[in-house]
Amino acid sequence: MATKRLAKELGLLRQRSSSSSGSKKLVSNQIFAYIVVIDFESTCWKEKNNYGQEIIEFPAVLLNTSTGEVEREFHSYVQPQEHPILSSFCTELTGISQSQVEAGVPLQICLSRFSRWLQTLQQQKGLEFPNRQPSTEASNTSTLCTFLTWSDWDLGVCLQYECKRKQINKPHMLNSWIDLRSTYRLFYNRKPKGLNGALQDLGIQFEGREHSGLDDARNTAQLAARMTRDGCVLRLTRCLDPMPITAKVKSLAEARKPSIQKENDHGTPIITRSASSPFAGEAGMSGGQSESRKRAKKRYGGGGGKRCRGSRELEVGMQGVLITCNMNEKKCTSEAFNLLGEYADELYGPEKCKLQSAEGSSEEEEGDDVEAALKKEVEQLKGAQAKQQRRFQALESGANNVIFIKTHNLESDKLVHHILSDLHTTKKKKSRVILRMLPVTGTCKAFQEDMLKFLSTFLEPWFKTPNAASYQIVFKARNSSHNKKEEVIKAVAGLVGKLNPKNKVDLTSPELTIIVEVIKAVCCVSVVRDYTLFRKYNVQEVLKDDIKPPEEPKDKVAGEEPKDKGAGEEPKDKGAGEEPKDKGAGEDLRDQGKGEAKQSTNLENSERAQ
Repeated sequence: MATKRLAKELGLLRQRSSSSSGSKKLVSNQIFAYIVVIDFESTCWKEKNNYGQEIIEFPAVLLNTSTGEVEREFHSYVQPQEHPILSSFCTELTGISQSQVEAGVPLQICLSRFSRWLQTLQQQKGLEFPNRQPSTEASNTSTLCTFLTWSDWDLGVCLQYECKRKQINKPHMLNSWIDLRSTYRLFYNRKPKGLNGALQDLGIQFEGREHSGLDDARNTAQLAARMTRDGCVLRLTRCLDPMPITAKVKSLAEARKPSIQKENDHGTPIITRSASSPFAGEAGMSGGQSESRKRAKKRYGGGGGKRCRGSRELEVGMQGVLITCNMNEKKCTSEAFNLLGEYADELYGPEKCKLQSAEGSSEEEEGDDVEAALKKEVEQLKGAQAKQQRRFQALESGANNVIFIKTHNLESDKLVHHILSDLHTTKKKKSRVILRMLPVTGTCKAFQEDMLKFLSTFLEPWFKTPNAASYQIVFKARNSSHNKKEEVIKAVAGLVGKLNPKNKVDLTSPELTIIVEVIKAVCCVSVVRDYTLFRKYNVQEVLKDDIKPPEEPKDKVAGEEPKDKGAGEEPKDKGAGEEPKDKGAGEDLRDQGKGEAKQSTNLENSERAQ
């Protein structure tokens, strides 16, 4: 009874009419003349995990509520940034291939294109997108338009959370919409079994492929058109904008019930929740907490230990410095800024912050091609943010105990070599938690084909004829299992040999060292000098004195020859042929004081090369 009473107050009860003229009257009484139907497809996995879902297909169709016809369509594939590789389960479910999303655009550009599509509709049809429930007696109802989804997940969860993670400003008009599933349940007084089940209940055949974004949007529009013909007046059901408080919540049960608030003098109701309710965040689908709880968290640990995501992660195309530490990333970041800033001022002078111009070009040439228009669009989006380009910026690397410092307008390999050279000479300790500092002068996708294609050009300044040098290859993979160490080293060595046959492998004292660090889906590459001298670019080990060769025992019998231990082999504690286990990010800290660390590493590389 309560459900029927609520549906009656909202005007969602089905009105039966035997005459065709009555049906036309119901259609003409629709509040919104046009409705934009949206149905996203996102990344998904078969097993349960805590990964955030990213939109990979962005479809929208424009429905004319008077005729029940779809007049316009918008469709775009979106590149996922956090998890760029689609799971086999996602591809099988949605029918979207890896090549389709790679040919798509980032979400920020997709939203910009969608906004321009809406602006075109506004200019051509004179549409207006209200953020509150309009009146049925308003004079301009013929131009009103809103958004409609099958459920609140598309705009209230998927898009809302992804924009928050990636710090993207979404169009304000997307903050209110119609939930067709809840409207269907109230109007027909039955619970639908999915979109396909709702269509079958009304005798409508689903057209196309299920879980295809564009096909789902078309079928949702078809269902909405049928409901309007049956007499349902479509009204806004959800709004993310803050609402005025009309009454206090007396109990937990009342907090979970929808409250009806009047937005104007006409008394048109809209479903929302009281702003003072402890479930106000749930009603708005913003995922936030109350201000009092946020303030309490700020007192202890600075906002609950939240990490920056999205655009503040290591991505392809960046340059900087990879820094490893031991269980104290916050302290490591602080020390890294101090150390890099001190020596950067010596090499490049004091930092001068330049503010990007936030004013984009207002003139647009009509004859621009698509590529030029896309490039101009990206520049405008970057300029609109008006951020300061700092010399160093801390980003999430994607691995524990590893941070990435993005650099701007400086050579990271030259800077790190200068730091280690000074520490090796002065033996002055300037950090406590930093372990290794590895420059990153190039990044690419962490697939062997992409890596070899990138390295074929990247390595030319050092190894292409007439340049030649002795070298070694150091490979490390974190949170990535699709790259085998032996295969990568063999492939890179073959590539260096093709550039110049005079390039020789030297695992004892090479002139150059090729560092390949893979973190998740990003491959970081650099070519450094003095890798062995600076103890694998370990800031703590480089402060120690050079290792002296062991003295011969005094009781050695004259003329006795030492036992053959193999070329270049040093005594070690482990059994013959046993390779040291990978100790992770803290290996350098636990190896302090062991004089044979460098020789053992060289022996391991020598055995692998043979």
